[in-house]
Amino acid sequence: MDVIMAKNRFAEIYTKYVNREGSDKLFAYLENSDFFTAPASGRFHMAQEGGLCTHSVNVYERLLSLVKADLGDGYAEVYSMRATGYYSARGRGASGIGLAYGTFAVDPTLIPYGTKVYIASPDGSFVYGWAIATDTGAFIHTNRMQ
Repeated sequence: MDVIMAKNRFAEIYTKYVNREGSDKLFAYLENSDFFTAPASGRFHMAQEGGLCTHSVNVYERLLSLVKADLGDGYAEVYSMRATGYYSARGRGASGIGLAYGTFAVDPTLIPYGTKVYIASPDGSFVYGWAIATDTGAFIHTNRMQ
């Protein structure tokens, strides 16, 4: 993938999936930095012009391929969110479904209660796995889950 193709693909992914406040300023910062032309490494992996951006696109594409391999084409959406942990002494979430490992809180206008989701970091370094939306935590805002 050449530098221009990588930049265009990154921009396509970014504008489609990164919609939080300030994302436009971050993208402008990236455009004014060397993000799109810098190597990913000084001597090793993707040590070439545009390697950092190309690597970022490749990580996204790999995650997407893992999701498709696990779910087929039946998945509805892929979201990029900020996740935090929480504990509740109550036995049931706002949905009436029990709280336990494998459940999470979410904005139900974005992800309805009872929805089964697969939670992983974009680079695959952390995989929580499958969880069910059961609650609305105290700190839930759009594009955030607990």
